[in-house]
Amino acid sequence: NEEQQHQSQQQQQLGDEEDEKERNEDQKKEEAMKWYEKAANQGCPAAQHNIGSLLFNVENKKEEAVEWFRKCAKSGKGEGAAIMGAFYQHGEGVERDLRESERWYEISVSCGNSEVKMNEIYFEFGQSCCHDAADDESGDGGGEMKDEEEDEEKKKKKRMKKREAEKWFRKSAQECKSIDDGEEESEKMILKAIEDENEMALKVFLSEGFSLPKNDSEAMMMLLNMMATHTTSMRTFVETFNTMQDTTTQTDTETIFIQ
Repeated sequence: NEEQQHQSQQQQQLGDEEDEKERNEDQKKEEAMKWYEKAANQGCPAAQHNIGSLLFNVENKKEEAVEWFRKCAKSGKGEGAAIMGAFYQHGEGVERDLRESERWYEISVSCGNSEVKMNEIYFEFGQSCCHDAADDESGDGGGEMKDEEEDEEKKKKKRMKKREAEKWFRKSAQECKSIDDGEEESEKMILKAIEDENEMALKVFLSEGFSLPKNDSEAMMMLLNMMATHTTSMRTFVETFNTMQDTTTQTDTETIFIQ
């Protein structure tokens, strides 16, 4: 009928308008890219950053984006160096490489980028190594007739990843000690270790002399939850409890052990 025909024509017109908008947007992006490239080729860090962003976020050309951000970082822009650090940390457009990631993050800090906190970066590195080791462990199932040599190689890799994780957590702790607000940062990091139920990070931070904020009953309950879910050894719990017992009342302690 006429009403349906009129409605379909209106819908067709709206579709045409949206299609035209999309074509205009594509043209605008092409025009922007043309001018960015002119500026970038003359060494403008902001233009190099913008090209990298368009390639990465819009065109999904990650490898090309990496090269533009690399140029941006080499031009002295701290934000570009931080992005390079993130690329290497997560394996985006490049092969994952934590040491190379560390190098770029350090360049970013040296360029004055205060948003990059190396103690937090090192903690993230340690976490990723722990996750890698856990993935290796979960993948150890295999068939019944397992090659012993291959099994031993997997165990060796797992041990190496755990040692690497410990190294990053220790660097995180040492970084906390070297900064002005180190005590506040150390409290944040040990709380993060408990929140993430990361036993290795907790042990390292305790061995470096970290302790929890005073009267933090919530942290104590999170720590107890770790023990309840068998993610923390009794030794770790006792060490941590000793650092906290002066912040916990006798009543609280009795309640904890009754539970």
